Amino acid sequence: MASRKGLLRRRRAPPTEASKLLPSAVEIERSILGAVLVQPCLSSIVVQRLLPEYFFLDWHQRIYGYIREFANCRRQISLESLVGELAKRGVLEKLGGGGYISGLIDGVVPDRTTIEIWADPSVTRNCHSIEVDSDSAHFSFSIENIPSENPRTGRITALSVIAALRKLNAPLRVGT
Repeated sequence: MASRKGLLRRRRAPPTEASKLLPSAVEIERSILGAVLVQPCLSSIVVQRLLPEYFFLDWHQRIYGYIREFANCRRQISLESLVGELAKRGVLEKLGGGGYISGLIDGVVPDRTTIEIWADPSVTRNCHSIEVDSDSAHFSFSIENIPSENPRTGRITALSVIAALRKLNAPLRVGT
């Protein structure tokens, strides 16, 4: 008879009261909650790995508990649906109000985005220059697409469409 030892799922022990005294990472908690609200497809992944007790702050535990309810009932989670559900249950203000819940996506979504579009008829390639300035890094890069036989598009467009279609059902997205 085969051993069942390898078939048993390993469970993490919930944190003890002593572990609550250890340094916490409240900003990471906010980022996790915010990421699930911005990218609802992450909820099934996060729910499999985290328990509400893993969050240091009580209201983060409670907010995450509601997010788990949404995921377990296979309901679509969003900022609006979570705020609506918390208001319907009468607990929204106890958890910081709509402003606090909305603030969970701060840092997940860029605060300020500026786009400049330039048209230069003398340029033979489709050029894209990207610059990012954040409180944690600065980087920039440029892409010069080589034109295809079709003057209205380039090869990169077809490759981007293929990549976007592949990502529609991907459980986790890294990069573009």
